[in-house]
Amino acid sequence: MKENKLDWTDELLPKKEQADIVRDNYKRGWDVVKANQPKWDENYETYRTHFRMPDDQNMSELGIPLVFADVESYMPRIAANKPEIGVWPRAEDDRDRAGKQRLLVDYQWDALRMPLKMVDYAKNGKIYGTAIWKVSYKKEVRNRLARTVQKEPMTMLGGMLTIPGMFNEVNVVTMTPQVVWDDPWIDLLDLDEVIPDPDGWDVESCNWIIHEKAIDLEDIIASVEAGEDIYVESVVRELLQKAKEGNPEENPADKMEDNRKATFGQMLVSVDPHKRRVHELECWYDGKVVSVIKEYPDLDPIQYRPNPLGFKPFIRFCPIPLPKEFYGIALTEVLFSLAVELNILHSARLDNLLYAAHRMFKVMRTSNISPQQLRFRPGGVLYVDDMRDIEEMQTAPMDFSLYRESDEVRMWAQRAGGATDTFQGLASNLTGGTATEANLLAQ
Repeated sequence: MKENKLDWTDELLPKKEQADIVRDNYKRGWDVVKANQPKWDENYETYRTHFRMPDDQNMSELGIPLVFADVESYMPRIAANKPEIGVWPRAEDDRDRAGKQRLLVDYQWDALRMPLKMVDYAKNGKIYGTAIWKVSYKKEVRNRLARTVQKEPMTMLGGMLTIPGMFNEVNVVTMTPQVVWDDPWIDLLDLDEVIPDPDGWDVESCNWIIHEKAIDLEDIIASVEAGEDIYVESVVRELLQKAKEGNPEENPADKMEDNRKATFGQMLVSVDPHKRRVHELECWYDGKVVSVIKEYPDLDPIQYRPNPLGFKPFIRFCPIPLPKEFYGIALTEVLFSLAVELNILHSARLDNLLYAAHRMFKVMRTSNISPQQLRFRPGGVLYVDDMRDIEEMQTAPMDFSLYRESDEVRMWAQRAGGATDTFQGLASNLTGGTATEANLLAQ
């Protein structure tokens, strides 16, 4: 493991140069993120069964939830199993200490609602191939209304006389600051919020990882006023002054904002219309944290401090990892072609049924027959001069063997994703029933 002090060899660099390094890192890492975004968008659409079908109003565009069912089949088991962290003694004299540590971990695990967060964590990994947690420390103080009862001396004759020992009780409502959270915290980050080092393939091998986050200026001010040693106060003052002057102009050299105009349907602007929100590029090294404000390239780092953790606070999860690659393979990516094939098969069968029900006719040009007369109706009669004036066009039914193709697609989906009929709690037509299968179906 590399020593943290090696990360401070650039401590003598000017602060302006430190900020430029973070921005250069962001540009390099963002190129990798941008290259993966079309694949993530496609994975999301596959999970939502939104497929790009032929643009023909006369053809069916079904969306069979093959991928959705496969992904969701894992989620109930994660929640029902209630994953937890075990603490076990390594020696006999560690038994008492391990028990106390286990109680502490269990309390923190439940306070963070980790069983529910594990479901979102696993689902993100299944849909996009990679899920990233950020572990941090959160302190939240809120002003709460508090009602107190105060005793005031009872007065008579306009306050000129008082009665000793007798008081009026008065209800007083005050705003009292109350700490609602002062513990570690875990957030599930969007993949486009995390900018990894392009030269790394996991959290440990990355020299740095940038977390791009939108932050309100009020939160920065509150952190400084609370005396927290996070932001540089002089840089915060300069930032507030620049925010009052107006939105910054876009840098035409890199046009980073153009790359982030649309992310999963959300529009991100440089500064909000009220000029109260900016984007912080928080660059984490093993030994230090350096942050800059994305919208103001001429500002010094707003954060420049040693890393209090000693490691980069990100946890990466890949259900199907790839060697020497940061992003893994998504289950939606594996099942994409099968889902498209299943949609096409079902759409074709539905179209065949509709064409057979809504028939077409061949009509002589010289016949006096209008299209309205060709609509079927009870007791309808169509008069013709010659039996050859009209002829029905038959739609041949699809071969029964094509219906077996759907079973073949589902079989390959089970082999690729691992979610068999028995695993999903369904009666399987591929295997015979067993006692174990019946037990699983009952559960």
